[in-house]
Amino acid sequence: MNDGIFLINADESLTEMVSMPYDSEGLLQRLLQKYPQVLAGEQINSQEPRRWLLVSREIGIPDHEDGGSRWALDHLFLDQDGVPTLVEVKRGNDTRIRREVVGQLLDYASNAVAFWPIVQLQSDFEKSCLSDEVDPNERLEEFLDGQIEANQFWDNVKTNLQAGKIRMVFVSDCLPQELVRIIEFLNSQMDPAEVLGVEIKQYVSEGLRTLVPKVVGNTSEARQKKSIKTKAEIKPELLNVLKAYEKYNLNNYELAGFGSNFKKVMIPNWPPKLHYEFMHTKRWGHSVELHIENDQFREVLGQLRDLIESTALPDGKRIEFEPTWKGNRGRFRIVLGQTDDNEKVAKAMNDFIEATSSKIAEIIAGV
Repeated sequence: MNDGIFLINADESLTEMVSMPYDSEGLLQRLLQKYPQVLAGEQINSQEPRRWLLVSREIGIPDHEDGGSRWALDHLFLDQDGVPTLVEVKRGNDTRIRREVVGQLLDYASNAVAFWPIVQLQSDFEKSCLSDEVDPNERLEEFLDGQIEANQFWDNVKTNLQAGKIRMVFVSDCLPQELVRIIEFLNSQMDPAEVLGVEIKQYVSEGLRTLVPKVVGNTSEARQKKSIKTKAEIKPELLNVLKAYEKYNLNNYELAGFGSNFKKVMIPNWPPKLHYEFMHTKRWGHSVELHIENDQFREVLGQLRDLIESTALPDGKRIEFEPTWKGNRGRFRIVLGQTDDNEKVAKAMNDFIEATSSKIAEIIAGV
């Protein structure tokens, strides 16, 4: 993160640093706007970490159809599945955080589901981008990363709203135990909606600010009672490739992921954020890829790149590297195009894994 601000996981150690309250609620809101990753999407869903697209701060919510804004929500984010994520921020020393904030956010959510027109959300997103001097289409395209078309993404947002599939998130530097119990109870009872809390502690030392998020409410009981993943129907183009791959998958590598146009190939003993992946998009057609989705591999990225770029694959296949993908973490891929048959795509994945997986395992062993 930039500006002398760092984000670490809640289970990492902090030495010689002191937890400090935020100077104001507004500061915490601004940090959340600038660094949405503090919502800790990997803690919410470890298999498919949530990524966040900010629609707007202080977004209006009506209380009747075609009505004006009665309330203003602190932040509205969308995740990659188009699930609206309503965020309300309170400091721990605000007495309203005990019970009043619960009724407040439930009010917001019930009226948003009933009366938010999708065109308003699109308009608010565009205004928010323009105020940041960013092109809305470019920001959305970067967020979607070719995995889904923009129109389909907004259709998913609309569908989720209509189905009540939303996420309510209480954010604070210190969540009182009374509120934690309420969050856990609501999240275990509500379906398809989610109710979560994110406690973001701030540690300051020698001009550096370290933010440590911890998600509460996502209990095993709640996860058992409902699915929090979007089980989208797999596109026929991808499904046919996966069927063709069955004869190559002699090691029974796990095929994971709930997207309609991608499927991960998980290698045993590899961290989930390092994996191969089948992908199909309207823009590129088929591709087989190696994804690096965790900062812990930055120190060996050069070795991985040297290894993979020096690897010769059958049939003259060429491995491309995209250094700016996923916040400059990078991905490797073989683009096969729209017309390649299922057998060719399946074989390309098999060749890619056979040529690189054992050498990659050696490189990451010491990370």
